[in-house]
Amino acid sequence: MKMKKQLSILAVALCCAATYSYSQIFDPAGLISPSQHGQVTTLGTGFSFTEGPAVDAHGNVFFTDQPNDKIYRWDAHTGAITLFL
Repeated sequence: MKMKKQLSILAVALCCAATYSYSQIFDPAGLISPSQHGQVTTLGTGFSFTEGPAVDAHGNVFFTDQPNDKIYRWDAHTGAITLFL
């Protein structure tokens, strides 16, 4: 019973911390729309297994489609996904 109480307190503390940090999002480029916080949006489909997102200085995101041995680039300004390598 004591363990359940400790886990409940931890869960509440984590929720409070997440809520606080969520309200303190640092977004100098304005890439995050205030009206879409907390919503998941599909940016592209047709990939087998994606991983390894990496961002460049312009906010473009590069990710791999492992089984197909390809690297894609998501353009931060246009939202287009193109084959990079």
